[in-house]
Order: sequence, then C-alpha cells, then structure tokens
Amino acid sequence: MSLAASASLYTPAAFARFLALKMVTAATLPATGEIRILDPAVGDGVLLDALVRSLPEDLWPRVQVFGFDANAEAIRIAASRLHRAYPAVGIHLQQEDFLSHMIAMGGADNLFAGLDPDSAFHFIIANPPHVRMQIMGDEEAQRLAEHFGLTGSVDLYYPFLLGIAEVLAEDGVAGVITANSDLTEVSGRSVREALLTRFRIQQVWDLGDTSLFDAAVVPSVLVAKGRHRQVTAQSLVPAIRYGTIRRTDAVAQVQADDVLSAFDADDDTVVSIADGRRFRVRHGAVDNGGDVQAGWHLQTGADNDRR
Repeated sequence: MSLAASASLYTPAAFARFLALKMVTAATLPATGEIRILDPAVGDGVLLDALVRSLPEDLWPRVQVFGFDANAEAIRIAASRLHRAYPAVGIHLQQEDFLSHMIAMGGADNLFAGLDPDSAFHFIIANPPHVRMQIMGDEEAQRLAEHFGLTGSVDLYYPFLLGIAEVLAEDGVAGVITANSDLTEVSGRSVREALLTRFRIQQVWDLGDTSLFDAAVVPSVLVAKGRHRQVTAQSLVPAIRYGTIRRTDAVAQVQADDVLSAFDADDDTVVSIADGRRFRVRHGAVDNGGDVQAGWHLQTGADNDRR
C-alpha cells in the first residue's frame, strides 16, 4: 500500500503555482552546478511541474528533479508530464515510498546512492499524507519508529517532515502543504515542535474556510529554510510571517481574481473575489506564547492581539 496515497494528486494547480512562486522568491540558488528538487509524495507531478516552471528557463538544464510514490500509475503520469514539458531537465522518479527508501538506504547520507549522494536538496516541495503509520504494517512501522524515534500512534505526516528536514540543504527551501489543525490544535504538538526545531520557517498562509480543495480539507501552507545549528527554535518565532483568510459578510474594500491573490491585500482588508465570496485578510506574525508545542495564533502589529 502506498504511504503517500498519491497525496499530490489532489493538489489544485493554482495552489501548486502559489506555493512554487513563494519558494522561488525565498530561495538563494547556487551560481553554478546542479539545482536539486525533491517531491517525496509526487502524485501526478503537479507540484514539481509548478516549481520547475517557476524557475527561469535558462536554469532548466541545471535542474535535477527527484520524486517518490508507491503508486505506479502516479509515477507514470508524473514522468510523462515532466519529460514532455521539460526535456532539458533531469527527471528521476521512483516507484517506492520515500520513507521506506530512506530507511532502507540508512538515512540521508545514502538516500540517493548513485545520484550524487553528498548533495542535499535546494528545493523540497510536498503535500505529505495525513494517514496513520499503521497502514504500513507492523514490521515497516516499527522500522520507521526506530529510525525517527517515534512513539505511540503517529500520523505519517510527522515522519515525512523529519525526513524532509534530513535531506534539505541548510539554505534550501521547503514548501509544505499541511492541515490547519497541525498548526493550531492540540493534536499537532509534535508537528509544531518538529517545524520549529528542524526548519527556519519563513512564512505561513492559513487558507481557513476557502474550500480551495475539493475534499473537506482546511489547508495551510508554509515556506521554510533548512536549519542553522546555532539558531534556537524559539528565537525565530517572532520572525515567522503569518497570513490568514476567512469568509466574512462585511462590505468589500478591494477586489481580487481568486482566494490566493487576495493575500496580496493589506492587513485587515475585506476582499471580494470573482465568484462573489468575500474574505477578510490578516497579516502578522506567529505567536505561540513561548512554547514550541503550543498552537500558533496570529499576532498583528496593529493591536498586538491574538486572533
């Protein structure tokens, strides 16, 4: 059974483009050599497609793309899509679960044996699965627990985050789609601690009740850089930019084409989008009360409130 359940297969194309552009904006790319990109749950390749397309075309010959998915049909679709669109790009897609492969290869140092194993990734774009680790079977789940030091009943999203952190370059950029509950609810304690201790988070967007996904999903998306060892997790929290968007009946002040472009509005602005819905956009910083496991709230510069 696929660990990822082809998670990226259900990522809307507009959302993929939004995330990819934010990642490229945050990146400092190497002047020479390969630009290495990974999607650990590749699905139909929509995230990889969006990310490569967001890079300047003259960089494409330097790009090497890696992807994993246990679903053979997903790999076939993604490979066809990427080879057709980017003949100058190196495409390396593997029909295998990312986490299982990582364990089998003995961790990050050997993760891509034969494909320049000493190089970490400049970009990792991912929509990891939110399913219980037990779907792997007892033996594989035990190996995963031992490798990542996991205890109890764990959602696969958590070890995916840990795996991403292991192979992301120190100044590489990760763009990760998550559930709103991972950032705000008690159930997300371990995820929040992993995010703050293993990444330098640059910005978070909480999509709230926008219905951006067809399924009953309340998504958030974040962009983060690799961890510098000398930086403490809590010292970074005030620097994490946090944007939220929520439905409202208030009178619109500006218009936008869609939900994602509405984030361009100023803080505390009511935005009307093309389908007639109205949203209030807020911008501020993450506030967790000084606790790396605590839920994240929006703290605005205007009133220093939690919202």
